[in-house]
Amino acid sequence: MADKTEKERYLVILQENLRRIRKQRGLTQTEAGERAGMPQNQFSHLEVADFDPRINAIYRVSQALEVPLYELFRDPGLDDASTREVLNRVLEMEASEREPLMKIIEAYLQQYQAKHGYDTPTRERMRELEEARKKSS
Repeated sequence: MADKTEKERYLVILQENLRRIRKQRGLTQTEAGERAGMPQNQFSHLEVADFDPRINAIYRVSQALEVPLYELFRDPGLDDASTREVLNRVLEMEASEREPLMKIIEAYLQQYQAKHGYDTPTRERMRELEEARKKSS
C-alpha cells in the first residue's frame, strides 16, 4: 500500500495530467465533464481537490479524454527533453559500445524497481526509441 507521501504525489500527478490533457484537447471542464458523464463541478474536483477520487470516475475521464488510464498517472518529469536527448545519444552508439552502458542502466533500474516497486522495461523501451528515431530520419 502506498504511503501518504506517495499517494499525495500521484494525486498531484493525476490532477496536473488531467488539466494538461484536457487543455491539449481544447476542452473546457464542462465539456470534459459532459464527455465523462459528470457535471463540471465534479470534473473540477478531480483537477483541483484534495480527496481520493473513485477509480470509476478516473476511468470515465480517461475514456472521455481518449487516453489510457495509466497515462493519467504518468509522471511528466520522466519524459523531459533532456532525458530523451541522453537516450538518443545512447542509441546512436555502436551496439558494442552501448551494451556495457545498458547493463549499468538495467542494474540500476532493477535496484530502483526493487526499492519502489516499479516496472522498468529498459531494453524494450530503448528498442522502441531506436525504431522511432530510425523512422524519423
